[in-house]
Amino acid sequence: MVDEPAAQHSADPTPEPRRPGRTSRLIRRLWPALWRISLRTRLRLSILVVITSLVLAQSVIALRVAARAAFAQAEQRSQAIAMQVRMLLVDRLNQEILRAQPPPTTLQESRALWTRYLRTDPSLPALLEKLMASSPVTLEIQVCDEYDRVLLSSIQGPIRYDERKFVDFGSWNHRPLMDRLWEVLTQRREYAVTVPLGVPGYPRPLYVIRVIISSVLLRNELMPQIRGLAATSAGTLVVALAVAFLFSNLIVRAFDRLAHAIDLIRSGEYDAVSPEDRGESAEVAVVRSKLSLLGAELRSALQLSGSVEHLLRSVEAGVLMFGPDLRLVLASAPVERLLGKPRWELIGRHLHEIFPPSTPLGQAIQGGLDLGRGFRDRLISLQRHEAESVAVLASLEPIHRPQTRRLQGVVVTLRDVESQKRLETQLQISTRLAAISRLTSGVAHEIKNPLNAIALYVEILKMKLAGQATVNQELEIIQREVARLDRVVKTFLDFTKPVELKIGPVDLNALARELVSLVQPEAEKHGVKVRFLPASEPAMIHGDRDLLHQALLNVVTNGIEAMPRGGELTVELKTEKDEQVVRVIDQGQGIPQEIQDKIFNLYFTTKPRGTGVGLALAYRVVQLHSGEITFRTEVGRGTTFELRFPAAGSELRTGPSADVEWEPAAAHRRAKGRKTSA
Repeated sequence: MVDEPAAQHSADPTPEPRRPGRTSRLIRRLWPALWRISLRTRLRLSILVVITSLVLAQSVIALRVAARAAFAQAEQRSQAIAMQVRMLLVDRLNQEILRAQPPPTTLQESRALWTRYLRTDPSLPALLEKLMASSPVTLEIQVCDEYDRVLLSSIQGPIRYDERKFVDFGSWNHRPLMDRLWEVLTQRREYAVTVPLGVPGYPRPLYVIRVIISSVLLRNELMPQIRGLAATSAGTLVVALAVAFLFSNLIVRAFDRLAHAIDLIRSGEYDAVSPEDRGESAEVAVVRSKLSLLGAELRSALQLSGSVEHLLRSVEAGVLMFGPDLRLVLASAPVERLLGKPRWELIGRHLHEIFPPSTPLGQAIQGGLDLGRGFRDRLISLQRHEAESVAVLASLEPIHRPQTRRLQGVVVTLRDVESQKRLETQLQISTRLAAISRLTSGVAHEIKNPLNAIALYVEILKMKLAGQATVNQELEIIQREVARLDRVVKTFLDFTKPVELKIGPVDLNALARELVSLVQPEAEKHGVKVRFLPASEPAMIHGDRDLLHQALLNVVTNGIEAMPRGGELTVELKTEKDEQVVRVIDQGQGIPQEIQDKIFNLYFTTKPRGTGVGLALAYRVVQLHSGEITFRTEVGRGTTFELRFPAAGSELRTGPSADVEWEPAAAHRRAKGRKTSA
């Protein structure tokens, strides 16, 4: 009986602890040594590693792009060659059938004739060789029968069975790119692009056209680009080594200057003192020791800085605090509005960069610093970068050390004069509008009573004249106009209050046609011919029909009254992109230059009996409908008013009710931006 091994009867021994690998042990040994070398050397290695990684990554990406393009181009060229051979053979074989005497009657006879022609025609191999020359990666073009016998080849020879195994190039081209590239660069393979050639109604192809591609030729096609990438990468690495050497010296020199600057900040002296020469391995230690010495002072300075910043947040004026080197340390929020730049861009800049001595404010500040005295609330023009200058009240307060009288800092305070004036102007406008509101409420009350009486008597007339269609139609027009006038009075009363819009679909074509028929009798009295040019299709918008009617009526009436000697008034509608445009063109004397900025002002008029409300009301109605009203004028030739509204389908910003602030200045800027003078 054979004894079993003793190991099978004894307990399993305790496994030994796993020893660290060679790589981890090497890293553990090199890591302390890496930190013991100088900062300059570490910087060189870091820059070199980063640039080398970037160069290698860029080279790999470029190689992938080149390989992908080469493989795709090879497939496209091979497909094109195969299709050309197919077209050539179809033409030649059809001609051979036509020349045959007697012509074949069955497919077998035709195939025999075609096969004999492919084997014996001496011109076909030469043609295949010419077609193959158009692709540098094509090794051979074959025409095989259904038994894979080579009947025709660009390499002339007897009929044979091709024992070579070809990989379908189309399927191969869908494999991972790096696998394909590695195979082309390291192996010798042949690939094929095949195109069948048969006859209609026959299930299998009679012949197969095969374009053979060689991996060696593909490799030759890629090698110039690979050599170029290798040369570029090598050159870039050489440059990277030089850059690493240069920048490491510059960065370490910057650390030396930093240590020297910390010494100056701690001592309070700013004379130029050359730093001590130290070894390369002591740079970080020098900076660390200096920073530890300044820790307590920096903490107290930060606490003071936080208190000052908290104070600056509550100050409405623009306050700029400069240090002893005249560089900006702190700034309040209004500084951004006054100077037109964010504070973080200004912090650290020199006083002369923010306020150049060539500007009035810079000259005043420089003069105060030269005299050692400040000034308060001096009215000076502040020139801003890429913006209009603004008048400010400037104050300068130099801060000196009590003992040495050395300049410790500078505080510049700026107050915007225009903002104060703007607030006063807005207060005056608010007071004026309040007075206008009280006046309009009384006037509207006096007008509404006669309107109610007129409406009542129109109803009585309709009852008495019932049955007379013509008269009733005219009375309905009067009644409708009285109702609209009543609403105009209400709008006039609420001119400075929110207006409730009755939004609905409005066809500007129909509205303008109705308006033209309404003003036609009045225009004829003034010798004015009204011409209406509707849009080619319904000009639909979303809006309040009555308010739009009133706005257009005011503009049209204004155009008629601008031609006291007669002329032609054109009301034209057009659809432009997503807007409906109404143009009212008159042949009057135009609007003089000096009053062009005032025509939309409330109660401004040049007519003896005008009220100054028509164009102001039209402007407000257009605003309520998210539109725009502008004008172009030429003195002596007439004026064109243009009203633009969002077409139906665009969302109306005002909604069912709108709170629109009356801003004549905005209207002036819009109108002035589009008007032209003679």
